[in-house]
Amino acid sequence: MARFGCFKNGWIEVNGVVLSDHCTEFGLEETAEELPNHAHGDDVAQVTPGLFNWTIRATFLQDFAAANVHRTLRPLFNARTQHAIRVRPDAGVVSLTNPMYSGMAFIFSYQPMRGAHGNNLTTEVVFRPASGALSEITVP
Repeated sequence: MARFGCFKNGWIEVNGVVLSDHCTEFGLEETAEELPNHAHGDDVAQVTPGLFNWTIRATFLQDFAAANVHRTLRPLFNARTQHAIRVRPDAGVVSLTNPMYSGMAFIFSYQPMRGAHGNNLTTEVVFRPASGALSEITVP
């Protein structure tokens, strides 16, 4: 059985800017809303899946230079600008074994400065859907 292996060459692009070289961690979560589906007479609470949702969380090494982390993310957050986000497990070619996830997002949380004394200055960002589902692309 094949396994992906060490996650060390991930790829993340925000609004057309590849920020992988500053990203220390990112993750994608897909969920469904839980809708109550129980009624009088039921002994157990029941739920049924409702609307789908997705969230991408990322941690970047902060960089205030032009065309880099802060100058890419903060304007999108401040202007509440819908933008493209694309992630994949490896920076290599998109394929069945290296799918790319793509969607339109808003930034819902942006921490321009974060870090403990003596550690790298980082920023944590939360991307949520602006419109539509997250697409999984498996062909270049």
